[in-house]
Amino acid sequence: MPFINERLEANRDAIAKNRADSGPVRVSRFRFEPEAVMTRLRDTALRRHFDPEFLNRIQRRVERQRCGREPIRRMT
Repeated sequence: MPFINERLEANRDAIAKNRADSGPVRVSRFRFEPEAVMTRLRDTALRRHFDPEFLNRIQRRVERQRCGREPIRRMT
């Protein structure tokens, strides 16, 4: 059965090539959904204590870090 073995090997090579072409898959470092957290924070106590612009800055910071465009650092 050399024919089937050649087909299997060709399929394995094609799969390996497709994986290599797609590059590494980025895995989110969050174990939660930042949008859901921000929505909940806005709807609860934070809205009473902080102005909306401050909450928007927090959300933008989380989104940038989630996309990997900015290193993690302390928010001022």
